[in-house]
Amino acid sequence: MNPNDILKQALLKLEGDDALKSLLGTVSAVKGPRRPTGWTECFTLHISSNQRNPDTKVHSGTLLINYYCPNYPDGNVDIEKSGQVASRLIEIFDDNPPEIQGYRIADWSVREPLGPIPVQDNPEKESYTTVRISFTVLKE
Repeated sequence: MNPNDILKQALLKLEGDDALKSLLGTVSAVKGPRRPTGWTECFTLHISSNQRNPDTKVHSGTLLINYYCPNYPDGNVDIEKSGQVASRLIEIFDDNPPEIQGYRIADWSVREPLGPIPVQDNPEKESYTTVRISFTVLKE
């Protein structure tokens, strides 16, 4: 299984969600663990692990969706926006796994969000929240 099959569909769900667009104005997202230089309010999507059992052809892993959010001018985390975005991510992805040709999603579990956490390089200016989705994919 190509991890990009999950990443591409997750990215399209983010970019196509009207409620998220209404909340943020513009949805900027990139596949990969690092955000592009100069991007502030955005999402990164990556799969931290995609272990494969060679006998059963089962893949299991975790999709991580990070939302980077500017802090308030006084340096405090914008908990209101981070919370709204995390809640929306859960709504978008909970019980809504991607369809991957040649595979069946056996488990798709949205975990509790982590954060907001101050960004290490710039803790006064921005923070991020992570939504984790555990999955198990079976080859058909």
